[in-house]
Amino acid sequence: MGFQHLFLLSLIGSGYVASSQIRLTGTTAVLGGKPYWVDPEPVGRLSKDVASKTHEINAGGVGELLPLSVIDSPFGNITINVLEQNFARFLEHDDVWTTDFSRGMQDAAYPSAAVSVGQGISLNQLSGGAIVINSLENETEKIPEGPYFLSASGGIHRTLRLFSDSQAAFSESVYVDTSGGHSVLPANLPGGGLAIAVPSRLYYKATPQKPLAGVRLGVKDIFDISGIKTGNGNRAWYNLYPPANQTAPAVQALIDAGAVVIGKVKTAQFANGEFANADWIDYHSPFNPRGDGYQDPNFSSAGAGASVASYEWLDIALGSDTGGSIRGPARVQGLYGLRPSHGTASLDGALPLAPEFDTVGLVARNPALLRDASAVLYGEPVYSPGEFPQKLLVEAYPAGLSQETTAALDEFLGGLRGFLESEAIARFNITESWRSSRPLEAPETLNGLLNTTYATLISRRQAELVRDPFYADYGRLHDGRLPFVNPVPLARWAYGDGLEDGAADDAMRNMTVFRDWFRGEVLTVDEKTCSSSIIAYASPPAIQYRNVYRSPPTIPFGFASSYWSVFAGVPDLVVPVGQTSYNSSITGHVENLPVTINLVAAAGCENMLLSLVAELARVGLSAASAVVIDMPVLSQPEVERILAVLRKFSQHETQSISNEAPAYEAVAATRLREFDEADEPISLLLPAFPWKNPNTDKVLSGNPDLGEELGLAQLNHLCEELGEIYPRGAHLTLVADGPVYNDLLGIPDADYFDYGVRLRELARREGFSRISFVRLVDVLGLGDGDAMSRDEHLSIAETCRGEMERRFLDPNLSVGGEVRDHPDTALTYQKYVRSAREDLRWGPEVDSAVTSDPAKYAAETERVAERMTQRLIAYERALEHSFPRVIRLSIHRSTGKNKISVPLIPQLGKFGVTPWHSTLLVTAQGEFRTRDWSDLRDTSKYEVVKKDGAPYFVRERHADFDWPAHVRISHKYGGRIVLENTSEAEGERALTDELQLKLGNLALRPGGVEARGFQA
Repeated sequence: MGFQHLFLLSLIGSGYVASSQIRLTGTTAVLGGKPYWVDPEPVGRLSKDVASKTHEINAGGVGELLPLSVIDSPFGNITINVLEQNFARFLEHDDVWTTDFSRGMQDAAYPSAAVSVGQGISLNQLSGGAIVINSLENETEKIPEGPYFLSASGGIHRTLRLFSDSQAAFSESVYVDTSGGHSVLPANLPGGGLAIAVPSRLYYKATPQKPLAGVRLGVKDIFDISGIKTGNGNRAWYNLYPPANQTAPAVQALIDAGAVVIGKVKTAQFANGEFANADWIDYHSPFNPRGDGYQDPNFSSAGAGASVASYEWLDIALGSDTGGSIRGPARVQGLYGLRPSHGTASLDGALPLAPEFDTVGLVARNPALLRDASAVLYGEPVYSPGEFPQKLLVEAYPAGLSQETTAALDEFLGGLRGFLESEAIARFNITESWRSSRPLEAPETLNGLLNTTYATLISRRQAELVRDPFYADYGRLHDGRLPFVNPVPLARWAYGDGLEDGAADDAMRNMTVFRDWFRGEVLTVDEKTCSSSIIAYASPPAIQYRNVYRSPPTIPFGFASSYWSVFAGVPDLVVPVGQTSYNSSITGHVENLPVTINLVAAAGCENMLLSLVAELARVGLSAASAVVIDMPVLSQPEVERILAVLRKFSQHETQSISNEAPAYEAVAATRLREFDEADEPISLLLPAFPWKNPNTDKVLSGNPDLGEELGLAQLNHLCEELGEIYPRGAHLTLVADGPVYNDLLGIPDADYFDYGVRLRELARREGFSRISFVRLVDVLGLGDGDAMSRDEHLSIAETCRGEMERRFLDPNLSVGGEVRDHPDTALTYQKYVRSAREDLRWGPEVDSAVTSDPAKYAAETERVAERMTQRLIAYERALEHSFPRVIRLSIHRSTGKNKISVPLIPQLGKFGVTPWHSTLLVTAQGEFRTRDWSDLRDTSKYEVVKKDGAPYFVRERHADFDWPAHVRISHKYGGRIVLENTSEAEGERALTDELQLKLGNLALRPGGVEARGFQA
């Protein structure tokens, strides 16, 4: 008897069989042995004919999908060499893109013409692969460069690489869809771990508005994310409540700055500290990757710590710290972790443990990233590293530390002392401090004051805020039953239930007594350095095997160093400083555990601490990455990328007629390898910013203004871009050259000195932390410029000039010969001649007999230009003597043979005039130009914009810049326009239709717009 096969077809939407719609949830694909998830929604589209033709030509696609690379290029037709350079850059920057997205391109011949496929996009097809090259004509329509898949119907689909959560650190895998919403990833991988999908880093470009663009973020599963369920480490909670309909403000702040959430990381249940064995019941505890791999991950942000410590493809994780839940995981896994001052970030949309202690914090491997992300999270600018506390207090080390641990701590603290220029490291004993200065009515010991404070508040507060409503909601749906809860929360809640009614109030009073005492007697706020001092304490590296059975949970009584910040509400930062060995009972081998130290500062000084450790890492006093590894030798592709950044910021006389690299790049490449071998940051040197020209036909005023601000920002940004490639960062030393020439042009010594002081203040105010300032007296070794008073500087100015010429100027030198033989000297000499002719008459100390006689004036300008050239040569030799290993920059035009010429205010087709010789003009389109003030005095066309009551720049009049008086308009580096509503009046905070239109128009300017203080 035969069998008949019956096939049923569901006619979706036709009313015959099914009423549901099929929704595609993406495709999992393997390319080159690596798994990917392909987003079902296309981000762009090619015409179907072109797509079909491409699929027909190219073999090796996955089903209907073909690997695709998108490249940003300003060229209409690019060569294989350009492609290879871009692909090398892709490999260097990204862990999602691979050469499989460009298969067969190495040997392919580039077609003579691109195929037009729609507005803003052209397709270039090579055998074995395809590339979409973005046209720059339609910026708003551009698809970010990077890896994609092309469907047969023409859809261009994002691809996310799948990694296995082998350390069990994540509770949910999340992706961001094309509309910006968050969804659970509908994909998996073989094995026991979740599949975590990470987007290509090439999809994102950091901007001032999105400084964290592309930073991959894990979020502790106590924070709400719209569209995603919050589990709080409890299965019953996860199944009871629907996905969140709002994102917690702390998470949103990071998202708004460009961070990309790739998943939720595990939390101990209800954010209570739990041990891996056997407190974690509902979910398995994450695995700590350090040591033998079976050490406890520590406290409730265990998932945050384990994920960042384990995976290079994750950059940073958001967690919470009530009693140590950020600092504990950071300490045992060798990460940077911050508990901030209490109240710095919103805890809305986050599970509470005790609002009086709860804080939002981050863990990271990279201290600079932690600094920048924390600045976003806490809504504060990055702290300028110009002023740090000089007083360093250290608590005595715990007993029983190994020699390795003690050596690592001693080395770090010794380096920190030197960096802070502390006279000595003072021992700190909080017990003695309390006894000598405590309030009269307070107990004699801190344990007597605070022994039960923490336990009382966390147990009472969480029972009221979490347990009671949770039990009520669960019981209504389950016939009065109770949900399962892990042993630790149950024990703590039971303790709170047994307390008297006034226990929480007593605990609050005790906490307030300690907080007020600590902030008033131990760590006070300092206007100059933020904190009066820094206190360091160490916790011993602890061997805590996760396979050891422990006693039942206990209540967290007592007082310890880690509670200073909890009770006082001050910042506490974990810094990895080394490692120590132990004999593992798991592996039978000697393994290593991290050694860390904690730094504590006054309330509100978390950004100071973060800036400090970033600077320490930059100068090599703590690892730039928390993972203890040998720094790799700088590769040739990295050298080329660094040189490309220098080239981007430079402009030389040969560049307009040739694309050849300036000759000085060979010197710069050698310097880069020297920096790398010596474990040093890239060191740049620039002599510039002498004084403000007294010629009022050129400048707006005698003070630094927006021109100087933009010039310093350009230099600081150069260092930041170099630091993105070179792990030890980059730093620029700015040597003020005012005292070298000022007397020749009749400029008083006081003018250059006062200008330099104001310039330093501007750099500090704007946070230009990559720039340091040096004076001529420092170059010559005649004194400490920063320690000398104004009068001392003025008294030694002439001595400095004479000593410079005596040491470094050949008495037989011929200026004419130097100008003839050295093109760069000739270019500078020509500038000196022009400057002397235009500006000498404005010098306050120039003899009137010279300025009133044309013949004498012409002769004097020639003499001044010649003397300035002599001084220049002496000065250059003095700099070479004092700074033998630097990359030399210049603000003068040059051939690029002996230095790198960097325009401070880049302008299309022009090198531009330095800001101290010109007036900064903001055009109607928000672009920056340097002009003479005499050309901008037409008030019908231009307006003078003031800052703090002083003229700061000139702006071309335009209706889009016409706002009410209470709205302050600022212009920032990169062309960003900042609108700040300074009014407190409710009626003046809303945007009218007219203002909304202007805001939209301003947003179309090259740098975009940022609005502050307005109601939506």
